[in-house]
Amino acid sequence: MAIKVGPLFAVGGGVILLWSGFTNRKWSTVLKNVIRGEDPRKAAQNANPIIGTPLSALSGAGYGIGIGKGASQIPTGHGVYSEAAIRALWVSAGGNPAKADVALCICNAESGRNPNAKNPTPCAIGSNAEGLWQICMPLNQHYVPGGNAFIPMANARAAVVMSQNGTNWGPWSTAGSCGV
Repeated sequence: MAIKVGPLFAVGGGVILLWSGFTNRKWSTVLKNVIRGEDPRKAAQNANPIIGTPLSALSGAGYGIGIGKGASQIPTGHGVYSEAAIRALWVSAGGNPAKADVALCICNAESGRNPNAKNPTPCAIGSNAEGLWQICMPLNQHYVPGGNAFIPMANARAAVVMSQNGTNWGPWSTAGSCGV
């Protein structure tokens, strides 16, 4: 006996399969969450802090440079990162988890969570602020592993070191707006 599947069911099933592929979750888990009435985006974000990062940033060459725990799970690259991704990046770069909210606030104020942000106004003679935490380059190049502040993990690592693991945000002019 053949089972008839209506077009709405087929489209809904396709969306669930597609969403599960984007979020790296089993389609059955996504379906259970939808049946429970949960927003699949919220459930996926709780499971994967990288949601909000374009898929191009998750492809083969687009991974962290291997600094800190879980670095290979943090994408490099393009687009605006989610708040959860910034917190995860901070911790993966060796940052104190208790300072992740302040690190997020600084990142929001400095770059809007855009790893490709570059301030056209010089921060020092011959230097411009670059990346998520707007590291002044090449002035502070010695803090940035690999010397490229547009690589999110390298930028985060520099922010961890320069902020003394989140205890001194003096180098960032936006620190006052974050309550530090």
